[in-house]
Amino acid sequence: MDIFLIVSIIFVPVPLFHLWLHALLGFWRRKPVLFYILCLFFWLFAFWFFIKIDAVFPLFLFYPSALLFLSGFALIILGLVFMALSILALGIKRFFVFAVLVPLSVKQKRINSGLFKIIPHPAYIGEILIIFGAFLASGKAYLAAAFIFIIALFPISIYFEEKELNQRV
Repeated sequence: MDIFLIVSIIFVPVPLFHLWLHALLGFWRRKPVLFYILCLFFWLFAFWFFIKIDAVFPLFLFYPSALLFLSGFALIILGLVFMALSILALGIKRFFVFAVLVPLSVKQKRINSGLFKIIPHPAYIGEILIIFGAFLASGKAYLAAAFIFIIALFPISIYFEEKELNQRV
């Protein structure tokens, strides 16, 4: 299993988590553990799906040069840094949406420090950089599709997240 397959399995389901979170927020707040179980099922499906896709469709849109490969890995590292800084600024409970599911468990506040001063959603930007970097470094077609998928879904997720956050804080 290569690193690009692992990146797909870990990061591509994330926009779906956020969409389902906000689509059924009232239900998840009554049963927060079920939300995390749903996420686990998305990850298990992603594991099966991307292993099948990689085996059946090993299509490359291009074969990356050394420069593209290094640039892709640099974007992956930068994306991981954005995500790590987001975790540090938000804390574990906010980053992994526990503060949304159980609002009384965490003091409600809007984070405007650190990287959040410059970028309102650094983890999303980080994920976009990671997927795009993996695509550049590998040239795999399914990573191009994954990039388009998250670019299409994250703005919707951000809209609902902002709406919910403004109501909560």
